[in-house]
Amino acid sequence: MDTSSTSMMSAEKETSHVTASNKSALLGVSDGQEFSQSDALSFSSFRRGTVDPRTGSFNYAIPVARITGNRRRGPSLDLVLKHNHFSSRNEGFGAGWSLGLSKFFKDNDRMKLLLRDGRIIDLIEKNGTYLVETVDLKNFILTKLPSPEKGYKISYKDGSTEILKPVTSDDRFIYVTEIIQEDGYKLNIEYAFRESVSPSPFVKRITDELGEELLLVSRTGLNSRYNVTIETLKTSVS
Repeated sequence: MDTSSTSMMSAEKETSHVTASNKSALLGVSDGQEFSQSDALSFSSFRRGTVDPRTGSFNYAIPVARITGNRRRGPSLDLVLKHNHFSSRNEGFGAGWSLGLSKFFKDNDRMKLLLRDGRIIDLIEKNGTYLVETVDLKNFILTKLPSPEKGYKISYKDGSTEILKPVTSDDRFIYVTEIIQEDGYKLNIEYAFRESVSPSPFVKRITDELGEELLLVSRTGLNSRYNVTIETLKTSVS
């Protein structure tokens, strides 16, 4: 893999702001212009709202960015801020809001796996290892990482892989930390955990193998009121 100097790379910043304590107050900045809830964010090309015909619930999605690491060699990652009407989990963006990255989570004392495509898979625990309970799923394989590493690997049919590891010292939260495409190039995802902000870890930074920061997430404020700033870096070879 090419790990040469990144001095030939230029960066363009885009910033989005989300007031996590108030789901109705979503702000964004694009191309130097600030948009409010009342105008630009109402455009269907920017945000999407759909009704689930099975449950009648309203689901909401705001595209944040498409990032590509390693001087455009990949992997690419589409980040979308989604709201789940049935979820009360707070991952640093407010209750029910999530970037939809793969993770393990508990629901009614049952361990489940959230996949990158939004599917939620029931898991069973056997001899300290989580196994997929649904047997007819054939487009991914979940395996435990070899000892002494803690965590799991999701291998997809398209050749890509996700590594999920504990992101807190007590091993309670197992989140995706690496996204690897078929040729070996990868993205690294870092998390922060402050219970004064969120009861769950939240994305802090996404980098590639060159050490380039592709996405930064910062938060100001405490407890139920805080602001979230998302900065994406568009990198290109000059």
